[in-house]
Amino acid sequence: MMPCCACCRGRRRRSAGAAGAAPADAPPSRAVLVLSKTDTLRDKSALLPLMASASARYPFAAIVPVSAARGWQLDDLFEALRKLLPGGMPLFDQDQITDRSVRFLAAELVREQAFRLLGDELPYGLAVAIEGWEESAGRAVVSALILVERESQRGIVIGAGGAKLRQIGQKARVAMERMLGKPVYLQTHVRVMAGWSNDARSLDRLGVEAPLRS
Repeated sequence: MMPCCACCRGRRRRSAGAAGAAPADAPPSRAVLVLSKTDTLRDKSALLPLMASASARYPFAAIVPVSAARGWQLDDLFEALRKLLPGGMPLFDQDQITDRSVRFLAAELVREQAFRLLGDELPYGLAVAIEGWEESAGRAVVSALILVERESQRGIVIGAGGAKLRQIGQKARVAMERMLGKPVYLQTHVRVMAGWSNDARSLDRLGVEAPLRS
């Protein structure tokens, strides 16, 4: 449990009272009180009576004043929380950095470069599907499909004489080689599929996740 109250000037009485709002049945050894916005206090000694009042109201395992805006004592907060975490066996192998497949990561590398190189020219409703993947000890051959919804978007992705698509492919290939630790031959092409982002069946067939919508 980690209740938090702000140490704003002119609100000390209210903030000190907030410390007593912790449920009475909360395990004392699991509750850490965070005093935030300490950068708004001109005199940091004002924290001492506030911390004393909080301690009298509830047996917190730790009381940590912090300033997220200035990064003050955030490491102390993390350490206080770390000490309270229960021990246990690792849920994943130590060298496992994600539960996603290599194909998914490769598609994301192509998509990342498309966004970086196209900027605001193209809406974020763009997807990448890996259509082909052949891998040996010496190299990987990857075929990536970039999906857009309109013909005008296809022209933006390809660029004059195919220059933009080549840039996307070159940078994505370098990133894939770094990820796989071997040479990569990457083929990229663009396809127009009107309304693809709203077609769950097409997305599932292509192995593409639907883009987030607000």
